[in-house]
Amino acid sequence: MTAFVLLAALLAPPAPSPAAPAQTQTIVVTGRPLADATRALAECIARKCPPNEDIDRTLAVVETQFLAGHYAAARSVLNRAISRNARFAKDYPRPVADLYRVTGRVAIHLGEGEAYRRAVYGIGRSIRAGLPDDSVESLSADIETGEMNSGLGQYDRAQAVYGDVVKRARKANRPDIATMVQLRQAILRDSIGFTSDARRDLTAVVDATDPARRPFAMAARILLARLDRRAGRTDSTDAVIAAFARNPTPMPILIHDAPVGVGLGSGAVNWIATRSFDDAWGDFGFWIRPDGTVADIELLRHSENDPAWARPVLVSLAARRYTPFAAPDDNPGGAYHVERYTLTSLMMSDSRSRIRRHGPTARYERLDLAAEPPAPTPASPS
Repeated sequence: MTAFVLLAALLAPPAPSPAAPAQTQTIVVTGRPLADATRALAECIARKCPPNEDIDRTLAVVETQFLAGHYAAARSVLNRAISRNARFAKDYPRPVADLYRVTGRVAIHLGEGEAYRRAVYGIGRSIRAGLPDDSVESLSADIETGEMNSGLGQYDRAQAVYGDVVKRARKANRPDIATMVQLRQAILRDSIGFTSDARRDLTAVVDATDPARRPFAMAARILLARLDRRAGRTDSTDAVIAAFARNPTPMPILIHDAPVGVGLGSGAVNWIATRSFDDAWGDFGFWIRPDGTVADIELLRHSENDPAWARPVLVSLAARRYTPFAAPDDNPGGAYHVERYTLTSLMMSDSRSRIRRHGPTARYERLDLAAEPPAPTPASPS
């Protein structure tokens, strides 16, 4: 892999829906040496450069460290940058929010759930210090708060945050944002067992006549198809695939996947986890063919730890299905995609010794990367 879109992935705000394009990053980073990035940051700090420049150079260092798997070092750099720049949020709300956003992404890959929570709240605090409460950035920050609560298992808090964003978006005359959040609410309801409620909410989006809500109808159809597949029905998935085959999009859209670890049993995943929590990460590359199927999955690079933990990821990627799409002329074999997975668990404190350690429940953290495809370019036809 010679060029990455890592920084954009670390900075990416919430996607519009789970039916968002498989690759949405636009900033290509070309592997600047860590020594050069560190030197540039030190020079910036020495001359008391503006906060936005300080943050840019900080993130360049962190990008390189994260890519190399040096998560703890990246977190230290980020924490020092927050100490220097958090007070400038009023004048630099977006850069400071970006700093907190990347801090949260790195923290959760380390299993630091509380640090992740604090960082995500820092995003909203920074945005509101310099931008109106009804701005798109403020609403988006609160969506990230809902996602964080959901990811940490705080489902009631997540629903409350989502509900508040829907009300504020409607008040700000942003039915598009309100609808986007309603899709997230439906996903959350399904994940905690309220599938009939989720189906009802998704059907309402499909049937909506408001022009601002119509762009989300296909996303809702894809989510409904996922529910149908889980119930053993594939006709709605076939209909979605047929619709995209008739009118292919420029980029693939994920319509079906198996959560990592499903089918292996929690015991198997946790058995792997007990041997791999420290320094367990890997970059997985695969082709998405124009017909939406996945091919040539491989573990491109990984930490020095035993890569046995990677097996659930390979199984999950093989089960994916994307929408048919129009492959570019210079790459008719399809789209090449790379994802970083980290096996971790949330840190917890022993009530007797007060020693912090990883909890027993494994979790896989994922981050989209992008890379120049390896040669030969086309994926295998079968």
